[in-house]
This record gives sequence, structure tokens and C-alpha cells, in this order.
Amino acid sequence: MTQILREIFDKAVSQFPVIGPHLGIEAKLLESGLKPMGVLPVIESVEQIQDPYGRDRVLYDSIEHVKRLDELVREGRLISKDLTWTQYTPDRAHTIQATARYYAQPDQKQNLENHVTFKEHWRDNKSIEGLEIKPEGDYYGYRQRDQALWENVIQNPEIPNWIKDAIYFVNRNITQPAYLRDQERKAQKIINSQGHPKTIKSSTTLPIGQGSTVSEKFDNIVCTDDINIPEPSSNKQHTKDTSATNTPNI
Repeated sequence: MTQILREIFDKAVSQFPVIGPHLGIEAKLLESGLKPMGVLPVIESVEQIQDPYGRDRVLYDSIEHVKRLDELVREGRLISKDLTWTQYTPDRAHTIQATARYYAQPDQKQNLENHVTFKEHWRDNKSIEGLEIKPEGDYYGYRQRDQALWENVIQNPEIPNWIKDAIYFVNRNITQPAYLRDQERKAQKIINSQGHPKTIKSSTTLPIGQGSTVSEKFDNIVCTDDINIPEPSSNKQHTKDTSATNTPNI
């Protein structure tokens, strides 16, 4: 009975707009087909992550998520395209190569090409004239209400911060967890019906607004796509002091 009531509650609360609507479950949604396109950082090893079992858990989990999604690409169930760029380490002592891997359903090939091409031009400060540009939330399968909340309220400088703080509080404690649970159930049912016993374990990262810079910005790649990949462990010996600045800004 408790489980039934929880599912009813989650479904009802899920009607409200959410910040970070796919946080931590992007891979499972992609595997089930519920998400048209997604992007994850390509991280070489857990050694690159400062707090893998705490506030940076979303990065830790993404290592396994990328492995599983790559398997789906090899099986022909997904397609992918990498975007690689050069970025400074947090202490700006040197630069490293960073990669974001975009995954999409096979029927989204043109959208994948268009979106990554736009990102390449945007990162390299090239002209985007003539490129097809759509709201990023449309590419990633976000509901219109979720995009509207982010764009018209959270990103609106005229909205007082106390209102935004209140929205974040409700989001991290009520609406986001409920929506994530509801979407994960739907995805798991689809995966089970497809007869695929091997599935993706969702991230146990903190909800948005719960004190993690990484968690707050990870799923909002939809808005910025400003991924900072942690530096490879092989480069750490060349840095001056990364103890206080090595947290990735995703």
C-alpha cells in the first residue's frame, strides 16, 4: 500500500515544473527510449573526481553510465558523437583535452549532427549563421514547463533571489525527487518489457539545490553546456595546488 501511495504522489507532483528533470537518470532514460538525446562527460577514472562518493557522485556514476551507453551504441540501439575541446585546469596551470559524449536515439541522427555542430561553432567562436538552432531542452526531451521555469524564472535577473531560493527548496525536497522517481519507473518498465536484463543503475547524487555545484549544473547542460571535465590523473603532478580548486564545474 505504501508503494502504491508513493507512486500516486509522485505522479501527481510530477505535473509541476522541475529543475534538473533528468538528473542522474539520463542514461536509463536513453536506454529506454524516453529521452531523445543526452550528453555525459567522458571521465577516464575515479581518480579525477575530488569527492566521488559525496557531492560529486553524479560524476562517479557517469563513468559507468558512459560504459553502458557505449555498449548500446555498439549494439546499434543508440548513436553517439564526441565533442572535444581544450580547457584550463582549475588553477589555470596548464590545459587539458576534455570530451563530452552526446548520445541519441537512432532516428535523431540529424538532430545530433546539428546540435553538436552548433556546439562546436559556439565553443570555437565561429559563426552560427545558417545552422539549425532549436531550444536545447527540445533536443534533450525536457517538457515545455521545465524549460519555461528555468528560462523565465531562474534565469530572469528581475526575479528576486528569495523567490528563486524558495523554488530551489521545493524543487530539491519535493518536485524533483518525485519526478525522477516517476520517470525512472516508466523507463525501467520499458527496459524490462524489452527483455534486457542488464540495465543502468541510476545516480544517487544529491538533488539540485542541495549544496553541490556539480549536481546543480550537471543536468542543466541544457542551458549552458559549459562542461569542465576533471583533469586526468596523469596531469596532476604538474599542477601547483588542486586541493581547493579541483572541483569540476559542470
